[in-house]
Amino acid sequence: MKRTKKEWLNYIAAFFDGEGNVTIKILKNGKARKYYKFSPEIFITQKTENVLIQIKKILKFGKIYKRLRCERFDYGIRSHADILEFIKLIKPYSIVKTIQLSLIKKLIFYKETRKIRNNPYTKEELKIMLKIRDDLHKLNGGKLKYTSKQILRKLNCK
Repeated sequence: MKRTKKEWLNYIAAFFDGEGNVTIKILKNGKARKYYKFSPEIFITQKTENVLIQIKKILKFGKIYKRLRCERFDYGIRSHADILEFIKLIKPYSIVKTIQLSLIKKLIFYKETRKIRNNPYTKEELKIMLKIRDDLHKLNGGKLKYTSKQILRKLNCK
């Protein structure tokens, strides 16, 4: 039996709600490594690769990563355009992670509408993006590598 695109998107959304993760990775950027870069990511994790290959085939974007240490596979989406397309396709069918998808979309729009791109973030910009990251973290649970206060302190932005 052949499934419709709507049925596949519903399936992917349910799978994402159960096995997916929305994160904002914060990396030190620049030669002096005193600036930060905010990188949104969406992942779906599985022990076997088969279902992730099917998801990638249906969506036509993203990449499958093999994690050797923990013997698992991740279907990852990292480009802003692909993340926005994923949100457009999956959010209408998602039940559990709609707020996370909205937050990551908000971060992408904020980053892309900055007046000065490829420059260090201002104190106000950092605070806005860290607030989005913290709100996302509260929904996901887990432990942050750096708290917002630690990042702001390192950049002398109290």
